[in-house]
Amino acid sequence: MDEPRTLLELLASRGTYIYAPCGGGGRCGKCAVTVGTPARRVLACQTPADDFSDAIVLREPAEPPVLESADEYSEICAIDLGTTTVSASFRGRRVVTANPQRVFGADVVSRIAQAEAQPLRRLAVSAIERLTSAFGARTAVVCGNTVMTSILLGRDTSGLSQSPFTYDPALREAFVLTGAESGLPFDRVIIPPCPAPYVGSDAYIGDWGLALRVPPDTVSLYADMGTNCELLLRTPRGLYAASAPAGPAFEGGNISCGAPYVAGAVDRVSYNRFTGFAARTVGNAPPIGVCGAGATSIISVLLENGFLGRDGAPRSALWDDGRVEIAPRVYFTFKDAESLLLARAAVRTGIDALLVAAGSPEVSVFRVAGGFAEKSALPAMFDVGLFPPEFKKIAVPCGNAALSGARLFAEYFAKNRRFPSLRAVTEVPLAGSEFFAERFMARMNFAG
Repeated sequence: MDEPRTLLELLASRGTYIYAPCGGGGRCGKCAVTVGTPARRVLACQTPADDFSDAIVLREPAEPPVLESADEYSEICAIDLGTTTVSASFRGRRVVTANPQRVFGADVVSRIAQAEAQPLRRLAVSAIERLTSAFGARTAVVCGNTVMTSILLGRDTSGLSQSPFTYDPALREAFVLTGAESGLPFDRVIIPPCPAPYVGSDAYIGDWGLALRVPPDTVSLYADMGTNCELLLRTPRGLYAASAPAGPAFEGGNISCGAPYVAGAVDRVSYNRFTGFAARTVGNAPPIGVCGAGATSIISVLLENGFLGRDGAPRSALWDDGRVEIAPRVYFTFKDAESLLLARAAVRTGIDALLVAAGSPEVSVFRVAGGFAEKSALPAMFDVGLFPPEFKKIAVPCGNAALSGARLFAEYFAKNRRFPSLRAVTEVPLAGSEFFAERFMARMNFAG
């Protein structure tokens, strides 16, 4: 890492990572910290590192707490290296924490831009080490999107920055590394395949693991709800895949009071015309911001009560100052609604494009996966028009299917000494697609 130029980089060089979804461009305001004596409020990305001596008084926590939940038993440590969070499961215990790479941007485009100049690989390795240090596992399987996998393994990411997208062809196949080769604290590390530039192993094997439970001719759609919403459509004719550029709103990014899914994040909202808004927070902790699930819930409530039109326009004096207060010191702005609208349009258009490319088959199972889907209520997701209304009766929330798929993949290899045969993927590119551009504008609303 070069000599730190800003307080953001200086703190990162000392192991303290401040959330900076805009990548240090001074646009999002999320890296504001209170420092010094006397105390003053500054943007860490815009404050020169030279302004500080060795003693820096940081007055708020930089890293959200680790959450834990139960998971099914496995002797193999499964790891999902996500853009926003890193998750791991082993022997019934599951842990998840924020990806410390967030200091260099909320999305994969920002990470690609910073990949050569910043220690992104070291940050990924350290996050995995910290999460799994108490597990004592000897074998791990690590999945993630193509950008995160490339960074972890030290592969070139420059081809993923512009269309036509390219990446290391070796990542198209599964392989095994020793601990020394991977840099991770395990005897062996299994890397599942990333079948396309923006279709990662997390979505690929998550869908594969779930497909094992139904007849092989079942037509199913799998949506991995994240910064890049990966969509996989299984039909008797083949497996089709696309990646919808949803942006970080589903992860709490590009939201004025946005927050990851951590203690204190607003994840559900209701409204009563006499008492106003009521917010539920993760862990019933004091509210600190709004996560992606909370933002979707807010949009649903605003639509239901006529405060926001299906066309995305404000419909009430409630918006007179451009925002509504959801909880003490936590508000939601019209610009936040626009971020969700853009994400909604990208997802719906991606689904449209995938179905058209496959000949418009009748989908019988719709699986919604990812941390966002795990924490969001499906009705709210349909209320805001994220998915076709006809999918409502066939929708199944799958949580973090990547972890369960990763375990199944590794267990298959351990038992059979070979990797399972996975179906070839027909990629449906959305970048530069006339269909996507035209349909995207038509989907810029919250209609069903």
